[in-house]
Amino acid sequence: MTSDLGHERSPRQPVQQDEPFRGGSRLRVLMLGRRFWPLVGNDSANYLVKLATGLSRIGMHVEVVTPKSASSWTQQFQLHDIRVHRPVMTPKGDWTASRYTRQLTQWLRSQADSFDVIFADSIREEAIAAVEACRGKRCKVILRLGNECGLSDADWWKHNRASKRCEAIGRMADAIIVKSPKDQRALLGCQYDAKKIHRVAISFPAGNDYSANQRSQARQTLASVNSDLTTSPTTPVVLCHARMNTTSGIDQLVQAARLLISRDPDTRVWMIGDGPERDRIFTTLRGDGVRANIAMPGSFSSLDDVFAAGNLYVQTGNDGLDYFLPQAIAAELPIVAADIENIRNAVAPSAISEPNDSVTSLSDLIHWYDPAKESSLRKTIQLVMADMNEAAEKARRLRMGLLRWQPDSQALDQYAALIRSLVGSHRGNDASVAEKQTSVPTSQSSSGTGG
Repeated sequence: MTSDLGHERSPRQPVQQDEPFRGGSRLRVLMLGRRFWPLVGNDSANYLVKLATGLSRIGMHVEVVTPKSASSWTQQFQLHDIRVHRPVMTPKGDWTASRYTRQLTQWLRSQADSFDVIFADSIREEAIAAVEACRGKRCKVILRLGNECGLSDADWWKHNRASKRCEAIGRMADAIIVKSPKDQRALLGCQYDAKKIHRVAISFPAGNDYSANQRSQARQTLASVNSDLTTSPTTPVVLCHARMNTTSGIDQLVQAARLLISRDPDTRVWMIGDGPERDRIFTTLRGDGVRANIAMPGSFSSLDDVFAAGNLYVQTGNDGLDYFLPQAIAAELPIVAADIENIRNAVAPSAISEPNDSVTSLSDLIHWYDPAKESSLRKTIQLVMADMNEAAEKARRLRMGLLRWQPDSQALDQYAALIRSLVGSHRGNDASVAEKQTSVPTSQSSSGTGG
């Protein structure tokens, strides 16, 4: 298996021993997330894989802690060069969440002395465990304001007293990472220290330049794996990667599918992902008589062939902004997106300079639809499909503009710089203390040698 996040290697190798990394001058980072590989259908899981492998690639020692979803899952495995620990079970509700937090805290406390930094990809139960485990220790804590299934941590804090505690604990971290001005304002409104907040915008990979032959081969490969993905070379394919629930916006695409297909019976809509509303969506599509034109294949370990086979990508809501949307943009797919603040923040620069010295707003290169209007998504998709050459040119310019503005390498450098600054500060303090303890005044030294 080849990953765009690391070199070619068997991605999952069991680990027999459970010994913490010790010694050496490499910075030691323990990354903590509710979801990680092999949960490849989850946006935050893919983003954490991308970040962990990136930091490992630039020379840091990285390990990951994540819960296991079943008791049969191994407690440790190796993903590329990264050791992954699964010491506790995934919480299933409020009662098990408290037990999960307690057990995770105990495990982290036993390991914290072996790491310079603990990074949590959300400010939820994992943040409590990280902060509590590092009390009185040299290990620094970095938290990232996350987004799970389209719900940001700041909104989740309002649910109950337990989630409110996560907000309070988050203030005790050494640094907090946000990805947009909106997130920064949310933390400031919750009385977070402005000096601790660091903004790292959503970043974009270089991606692949797919030839017409590669796109055709991708369709053939997918058809051989899943007959629902069978198409002709000229079949228009609409892609969407979204959580199948009532808040992701996927229902608008479900409603639009019937009319899209009635206009062009050769159109295919591929809804990638999973969720609690999958059966209801399937029943709705079958009742509309368009099931044969819709594919719901679940999740893929790699989306390269899927994006190569598609003609356009629909971003229906807040979920998928960290990983899936950047991947679609890197594949130069025309983007049809709901006109909401979080998606606009993902393409934040108001204008970019293009090679011909013209100035273009990146927002103009995305095809926006109004999520409040039922017919807006369908009409926008139809407009894009009416002139695919123009849409493809906009997609190319969008990719190049975002890659110049915030490439993955730049975001990785920002993470690395923050980690080094935090670790350097406490290592510097330790060195100065040690120097004071070992230095002996001249007069004392003379008197001590004259016995």
